[in-house]
Amino acid sequence: MFNKTTSAKITKYYQIFNELTDDSISTLDIIKKNIKHQSINRLYQYNKPIYIKCIKGIVLLALSKEDEAHIEYYVVHRVVKLNKNVMFNFVSLTKTSIVEMYIEPHAKRKVINLDNEYTIPRIKPSFDVNQVYAYYYQVKGSPYFFSGEKHSYWEITYVDTGQLKTTVEGKTHVLNDKDVILYGPNQFHNQFIDSNRVCSYLTIMFEMNPTDYDSIINRPFHIHRNVYPIMQNIMKVTTNDSYINEQLLLVYIKELVLQLFQYDYVQPQTLSTPVQQRFEDELLNEIVVYINENLSSPLTVESICQKYAISRSTLQSLFKKNLDVAPKHYINECKLAKSKLLIKENKYTLSEVSDMLSFTSIHYFSRTFKKRFDITPSEYAKSIYK
Repeated sequence: MFNKTTSAKITKYYQIFNELTDDSISTLDIIKKNIKHQSINRLYQYNKPIYIKCIKGIVLLALSKEDEAHIEYYVVHRVVKLNKNVMFNFVSLTKTSIVEMYIEPHAKRKVINLDNEYTIPRIKPSFDVNQVYAYYYQVKGSPYFFSGEKHSYWEITYVDTGQLKTTVEGKTHVLNDKDVILYGPNQFHNQFIDSNRVCSYLTIMFEMNPTDYDSIINRPFHIHRNVYPIMQNIMKVTTNDSYINEQLLLVYIKELVLQLFQYDYVQPQTLSTPVQQRFEDELLNEIVVYINENLSSPLTVESICQKYAISRSTLQSLFKKNLDVAPKHYINECKLAKSKLLIKENKYTLSEVSDMLSFTSIHYFSRTFKKRFDITPSEYAKSIYK
């Protein structure tokens, strides 16, 4: 996502003002620009500072002080006073936008043609789940045999408990507890049970329009911890018919399919039993509360392990599995977040903030802060006080 021009991390390109005053612009020329283009192939440069204000739509400001390999993009928010010699251009994120530029009368403009045309990436759906035709939950025992069918729509089968076998395009797959399979349009498939276990499973038939779906068909997926909450939501909304649940079902099916598209690229997390998960949740909550209440102490992984009588590997696994982060990283994130709040209060020097949060030195605090937020603590403080 793009930063707003009010982001504290950028000071090299411009200054920000809440509003223009008559005194500041009384001698400036005003140029109103209608922005419709969705890409850029040139940049502009003035030898004097200029003011920029968006008065309609959402405008993206493309900025560079070097060359086209270092273009950065920011959504125009409030009034931007662009420094002289900064190269820039505009892109409209909405269908059309309008900006006003306030320029000194004798300022000279330079046009820099780019080697390539740059189109701004946008967040758009790659596919949609357009309609759910039917869904039903079944419990079948052995022997059970469904001779098979093919149809123009999609179908999901999710095995809640038990074992179900299915043959798709001549290949047989075994679906066990918490396995799911997607049948694509016009794929012939059958289902059967030949074990002694009773099988409970959910079937959903729906319309979907992905353009490339080879990676999600002709294979079963095991619902690991990352995806399990989505299946729980699907199971929940399919037990109670209502307009809201029907709309949620469309969303949850799409979310499930998106997770299956990236299934091979995400480190799976195994499901815990309810008792085990409750224990992990309670332990993790205690540790998180302890960390946040003791940010002024020199917290270490070793001291936490000692306090809660757990091994280092157990603590690492607990944080990675439930928060997808290492405990040391979590502690640093908490301290840095707290440091921003203390800086905003404007009651303490940066050295005092560093000491209050038990950083080893002001220099280490500054380096860590800069690495995390791409701005030094002093620059951050100046941007707030200003």
